[in-house]
Amino acid sequence: MSRFILQWRLVWNFNGLAKNLMPIRFRVLVDGVPTESSKLIRIARGVSVTERATATLLSAKEFTPYIRLYDRVWLERSNWLVIVEDLLAEPPIYKGTLLSITEAGTYTINIWTGAGGSAGGDPATVAGFVRVDGVPAERDVVALERTDNGDWRVAGFSRIADSGDIELRTLGGRIYSVAVDDYGIEFLSGLPVTVGQRIRPTQFRGWLYEVTEGGTLPLSEPQWWAIEGENPSRPLGTARAVAVRYYRPLAHGPVPVEII
Repeated sequence: MSRFILQWRLVWNFNGLAKNLMPIRFRVLVDGVPTESSKLIRIARGVSVTERATATLLSAKEFTPYIRLYDRVWLERSNWLVIVEDLLAEPPIYKGTLLSITEAGTYTINIWTGAGGSAGGDPATVAGFVRVDGVPAERDVVALERTDNGDWRVAGFSRIADSGDIELRTLGGRIYSVAVDDYGIEFLSGLPVTVGQRIRPTQFRGWLYEVTEGGTLPLSEPQWWAIEGENPSRPLGTARAVAVRYYRPLAHGPVPVEII
């Protein structure tokens, strides 16, 4: 159900026939969630006084009404000045942003105030598959979102073994997934360690050392080694460990998401 409270008013006056009209609307969120207060949205052609004076004026709580724009006019300019105003909000909102309007649809504007710390957004999922050298592996996967108004945010994250879904909170932007390897803990003299932990030399050269038998790290840093042959475990203080390669973060995107 639409929740705008005022009718939109278009005050631009362009000459010439319009062959194509492009329907768009805006969704306005505050800290990732819709609010009940009425917000005024101004979409201006530029930053000069004259250009800002000839603007589309809309008002909404969350979704504005659809408006139809001349695509030949809007597409000739890559970015537009969008100002959201809600002076009755606490804290008051007055934010301008450059928004790329390139096609018909809904454009989400998210205003971050820092109040409440809510992640916000619509629930969604994205499928993830993790392979290392073609073999299923376990990794932390982070979903980053680039919103319509150009902000970057963490939309969700999960640890995936082979394959699985990442639960997200999306604001309708593009989602990019980043798989992150375990960077391990830096060597510390006499540190107790358990099976599965990874140790990182103080002078990192691409190798980590995964503990295969628990124990205590040596008092001084050992002569570290690379993978050789069948990569047998070696003493590491009273513990034992094998050398493993560290893989830099790998990103894919934009990736399709499924809105729940």
